[in-house]
Amino acid sequence: LLRSGALDAVGGSIPAAWGDTAAAAVRPLVRPAREHLAGALLLACGLAALMSAFTLFDRLLPNLDPPTPRVERLSRRFSSPLAMFLLGSLITSLTMSVAISVTMLVPLTLKGVVRRHTVVPYVMGANITTFADTLFAATLVSAPRAVPVVLAEMLGVAAVSLVLLIAAYRPYNRLILGGAEAIVTRRRWLGAMLATMALVPLVLLKL
Repeated sequence: LLRSGALDAVGGSIPAAWGDTAAAAVRPLVRPAREHLAGALLLACGLAALMSAFTLFDRLLPNLDPPTPRVERLSRRFSSPLAMFLLGSLITSLTMSVAISVTMLVPLTLKGVVRRHTVVPYVMGANITTFADTLFAATLVSAPRAVPVVLAEMLGVAAVSLVLLIAAYRPYNRLILGGAEAIVTRRRWLGAMLATMALVPLVLLKL
């Protein structure tokens, strides 16, 4: 995609100044906080706002014990891999954070809205639209190739995800869920995974 130049025209059609709109919307709230609060207190306020948002989200979810017929219908609708794929894409595109959209799976799963076997397509969709914030940052960079690079990444991840979703969903889903089950039930495997997550970035930095 990058060598063919097919995405160059798309990248050039996105004005870099469009990011000023988002900055102007949050500036009245962010600027006073940055000017009058110390760094540690500002961090604490951000964490409190984030936790408050998750608490509100959890309280807005209905109590599903026992589940109502409406919730059962909603749960059946979200049992489709394609529906969960689209839901993960939508929520991540709205929150612009895969961490937030995946964290939302916890209360949704505990409430019974989302089943465990449908988590994989949700994350697959989230992994595509999580590039939205990267695309936003790319428009602010003066390099003309920044936007095409991000678009190529999004299309590449989408192509691989759709192939797996359409052609090999069941074995892929079993592989991922089985691997996760094996890791979390064995302390050595869990420790090895956490150590790998910590060491690999350090090794790459050295290279």
